[in-house]
Amino acid sequence: MNNSAIIFAGPSLTRRDRETFPQMQFMPPVGRGDVLRLLKNNRPPRFIGIVDGFFGSRPGVLHKEILEALSAGCHVYGAASMGALRASELSTYGMIGIGEVFEAYHDGRLESDAEVAVNHGPAELGYPALNVAQVDVDATLDALRNRGMLTAFEVQRLSEKSRKIYYPKRTWSKVAAEGSTDQSAAEKLQTLLAQAHVQRKRLDAIAMLNRISKDKTRELPAISQSFAPPLTPSYKRMRRAVFEP
Repeated sequence: MNNSAIIFAGPSLTRRDRETFPQMQFMPPVGRGDVLRLLKNNRPPRFIGIVDGFFGSRPGVLHKEILEALSAGCHVYGAASMGALRASELSTYGMIGIGEVFEAYHDGRLESDAEVAVNHGPAELGYPALNVAQVDVDATLDALRNRGMLTAFEVQRLSEKSRKIYYPKRTWSKVAAEGSTDQSAAEKLQTLLAQAHVQRKRLDAIAMLNRISKDKTRELPAISQSFAPPLTPSYKRMRRAVFEP
């Protein structure tokens, strides 16, 4: 095992964020088979961080892959988006969840993957997000309420209306339009929301990177148990495709 850190990230991090952590190798959003491929040649990375992952356009990363990485001795972290979801499901087995989004999934305040879903642009443009994640909407609304710029009733109403917007169409303009039928008021609300935008997913992702940076310099306890996943027929086929091309 080497001391490298492989990070799967897309729209939750900017290019500048990635450049701030030159000691890490950044990969595109994780999809099915990507974690398993890191285990080839018996030299897996010591650290794997999952931020963003595919939800619909490509099959998502399997729990079994992460369990196999943990069984191989990798320290696997998750935050912000797909990483927070998988960490909330696998923390019992040793996956480390970081950040407020993870905590919300872990304690049951969040359940749907639609809370973190965004569409994004191509890799060559840095995977720019094309819509606003619901967790960012709620964090922004809470910040405005705490600053006395929105009432608790307004926050609840806007949050509920935002959740009813199909996630690829959720923009500040659309959220504001749902919040007011008056065009002038909606434009002012849009400006307020955009300027106050709390990038919850990005903040959690950066917190994960900082945690991995710190852990890279420390002696960490070995994962005490093996959680090798059951070799179902479909998983056997997947492993053969990865390890025996």
